[in-house]
Amino acid sequence: MHGSPPSLQAGDAPIAGDEFPLMLGPTNEAPNLRQLTTRKGEIVSPIVLGTASLGSVDPTGLFGRRARAHAFGLLDMAFEAGCRALDLARSYQIGGTERVVGEWLRATGVRDQVFLLSKVGHPIPFLAPNRLGTPSLRRDVQATLDALCTDRLDVLMLHRDHDAVVLSQLAADLVGFRESGRTRFTGTSNWTYERITKLEATSTDPVVQASSPQFSLAAWRAPPWAGATSISGRKRRYERRLYARAGLPVFAYCALGQGFLGRRGRDAAAFHQKLNVAARLRAETLARTHGASVAQVALAYLLRQPFPVYPIVGVSTKDRLLENLGATALELTPDEVRWLDGGRSRENPVDGQLPEVKQWTEVKQWTEAKKWTEAKKWNA
Repeated sequence: MHGSPPSLQAGDAPIAGDEFPLMLGPTNEAPNLRQLTTRKGEIVSPIVLGTASLGSVDPTGLFGRRARAHAFGLLDMAFEAGCRALDLARSYQIGGTERVVGEWLRATGVRDQVFLLSKVGHPIPFLAPNRLGTPSLRRDVQATLDALCTDRLDVLMLHRDHDAVVLSQLAADLVGFRESGRTRFTGTSNWTYERITKLEATSTDPVVQASSPQFSLAAWRAPPWAGATSISGRKRRYERRLYARAGLPVFAYCALGQGFLGRRGRDAAAFHQKLNVAARLRAETLARTHGASVAQVALAYLLRQPFPVYPIVGVSTKDRLLENLGATALELTPDEVRWLDGGRSRENPVDGQLPEVKQWTEVKQWTEAKKWTEAKKWNA
């Protein structure tokens, strides 16, 4: 689906002479993440199921039993629909998410038919701001494997970065987890590209085989969580070019902008800004052109990047899940992707640019009166 990264277009920022070298990804014939495959070698959908809301901190009692039943129902539904890649973390529900997914895997016996990504080393505010030392990582990895009732992950990622970490030791730990068979691939979540490159430079073996920043058609106004990173929006275009040059796969969280790019255009505070309103309007235009939904266009935009992108989405109903999976069949042209990104296309993907007045009218219909005033000032 994602062939070799294309050459840069005229007008793109130069890559030669970067402040930091491109040293990412496997340098040998080792397996890579150009496709998501299970331990049995089966290819699964590139749409990844987000699990942060599944399970509960306390599995006992009425609330815990209800959370377990809900999680089992959603996981059954996703598996049957073909969404068999799961994004997890040791910190989700303080271990409750991994626990309930592990119970489901044990009950169904489908471990070898799903793709498991989990993240470890999340800081504990004030108490343990840096949990990337060897003892903490080993405890987290073992706890994750035990909770998930498995002997190996498909991808193991560091959940956060910290300035005080010794990068050479961290690289050795990640390579060690992979060589010991505890994970097939290793990577980082919420690390900047520059830090990823510095980590990779400390080892002769591949260390960062995938990354998980926030990435969507909508860029957040400010990170909603401490230590979170993003490659979305105009300000991060250069970083995305570096990802393309390196061919570094991305597991993109908040792929629909916390619902901002969903069916109802939920007013997610972190994502509601003027540039995102314009991006949603462009997505709505292409959705009408292709007979698709806004969410499908937003996910197809990610899937058509010049580097492998696996959107992470959370759903609660089968209809929404099937809608998201339908994005894999939506073919966007390079011009359409460029236009969605707010850039000029060689040929307009729609019949002419949207007139300013038409944009005003649609924004007014879609947003509240106060936000219509802001959008009108912006478009004037």
